[in-house]
Amino acid sequence: MKNKTTYTCLAFFAALLMIYGCASSKVAKNSPVGSWDYTVRSTPNGDVSGTLNIEKDGDEYTGNLTSNAGTIDLNNVTIEDNKLSSSFNYQGTPLQLTGTFSGDDFTGSVDAGSDSFPVEATRGSGQ
Repeated sequence: MKNKTTYTCLAFFAALLMIYGCASSKVAKNSPVGSWDYTVRSTPNGDVSGTLNIEKDGDEYTGNLTSNAGTIDLNNVTIEDNKLSSSFNYQGTPLQLTGTFSGDDFTGSVDAGSDSFPVEATRGSGQ
């Protein structure tokens, strides 16, 4: 009888670990943290593609954009209710990046004064 009780307890704890693992992976997948393959459409230089990288340290978010033009740090990164707001400078021009994360997708815009360019991104492979 002791072996049956031991096996029942082990099975129960294994089931709890599996449930916890599934819940944890779902939270991580819905997190904006990670690498996102982006495309900014219809800029004066045509479509621009690269990687949007988002990191979190405590309550603070940081990030950068990489493309064939190099790496540009994002400033004042805020993410609330899956909505991103940040600023950056490209060749001396101040720009604003805003948008919404939804699962493995991001949609938004890069605003440069009176001009606005749509942005689409998907979570990078391997995440």
